[in-house]
Amino acid sequence: MEVHPEQFVSGPGGWDAAKVSVGSAIAFVTIYAYFELRYGGGLPSTLVLALGTGLAGLAELLPTDRRWPAVALRLSGIGVLLALVGYSLFSLAA
Repeated sequence: MEVHPEQFVSGPGGWDAAKVSVGSAIAFVTIYAYFELRYGGGLPSTLVLALGTGLAGLAELLPTDRRWPAVALRLSGIGVLLALVGYSLFSLAA
């Protein structure tokens, strides 16, 4: 897997680039709601996953001239997901 840094600072890609992120955010919220309503206890980490992927999808749905807000939203989404990984690793170690 190759990482292309120019993808992080490019302009928004439109619906074609956002549909996976938006769809996964909706799926994570739906999973959380199902377990919350059915069993009375959804995992908050599912909502964090929805937030991270939703921020990435929102970045792609901005108008094409909004390059830097899209970069900020992408990096925020990555930061949220990295915070979840860090919290999970800290919980395992404790």
